[in-house]
Amino acid sequence: QDEWTAVLKVAHMWDCLAIRTLAIDRLNRELGDPSCMTKSFDRLVLARKFTVESWTKPALDGLVARDAPLDAEEIEQMLPEDVAHVAAVREDRALRK
Repeated sequence: QDEWTAVLKVAHMWDCLAIRTLAIDRLNRELGDPSCMTKSFDRLVLARKFTVESWTKPALDGLVARDAPLDAEEIEQMLPEDVAHVAAVREDRALRK
């Protein structure tokens, strides 16, 4: 994963669409199913850092659905609006139970 993340970083920096697409495809394979909750945080960080919009919603959905709450380290790396979204949806679901 680290190698393809580095490729995505360079492709994003230099605006190389073909290489960016290849890196995203390879990372999709390595990260697995977009709804996989164990990789949701990694996917969200990469999505925000390298503007991979197709990963944002599935990553947020995975963070909402997982059993573990966001930890302090994750919260530090997330955008405030992403933290607020995850918290609001979880709170709404908890209130409906």
